[in-house]
Amino acid sequence: METNTSKDLNNKGVQFFMNGDLEKAKNCYQKALETNPENATSLNNLGLLLHHEKSFTEAIENFSKAILIEKKPVYFLNAGNSHAMKGNLANAEKCYLEALNTDPNYYNAWISLAKLSNHQKKYDQAIRFWKKAFSIDPKPEYQLEIGKIYILVKDYESALTLLSGIQLVDSPAYWFLIGKCEYELRNHGLAEKAFKSALAIQPDSLEARQFLGLNNFATGKIDQCLEQYDFILKMYPSNHKMLTEKAVILCSISSFEKALTLVEKALTLKPDYPKAIHYKELILTSREAF
Repeated sequence: METNTSKDLNNKGVQFFMNGDLEKAKNCYQKALETNPENATSLNNLGLLLHHEKSFTEAIENFSKAILIEKKPVYFLNAGNSHAMKGNLANAEKCYLEALNTDPNYYNAWISLAKLSNHQKKYDQAIRFWKKAFSIDPKPEYQLEIGKIYILVKDYESALTLLSGIQLVDSPAYWFLIGKCEYELRNHGLAEKAFKSALAIQPDSLEARQFLGLNNFATGKIDQCLEQYDFILKMYPSNHKMLTEKAVILCSISSFEKALTLVEKALTLKPDYPKAIHYKELILTSREAF
């Protein structure tokens, strides 16, 4: 049970935490616990602060104490998140399942299980968990996550079928995913429209511009492909991956000297980047052949 003094100290701690003053927040939580060691709310909040500071073991200790006092699903969830950050995925899963044992409709636990499964490449399981979360809290963003998994496993038809039923036309991520499906299915006209729709909403989207460039390349529009890559490199001049990708396009049209300049710049930025190393060797070999 929270005493009034303990509760007031906890609330002050929350305000300090929200304002970014972690030391004062920690001091308030600790004083709240000195006043009432069984203040589960303060134990949880101190755990969240420690998690924020990446002191995951200490965070788990506080969440565990809170759980012994009151079995709230959010306490199990927070403990699971700290276990996940430590790399203890089995313990994280156990905590998320405990949260659901406490409240089967706690959709945040279903979401955490979905993300954990996706991280472990258990894609069928991840889809099932996202669908469960959607059935409880029907946000179209959850369906986008399912669409991403379908794309990850190269089931582009299922992804398109799912995405066609979502009303997220103001979302650049929505249009990008549609464009990626159409691109992989070689529907290049539809892919171009989708990527341009994404860029109309978010002009600085690196992924959408890169894929629009790749789509142009696939249809033989080399100059338009390079225009997109140049646009990206104006925004991100030190992006070693994009420097290398542009070099690859230049190699396709035998523009080896320009390509070499780009991969050498990429390797200056990241000397161990394998793709740049490979293409530098390829360019040097090709140049010697002529």
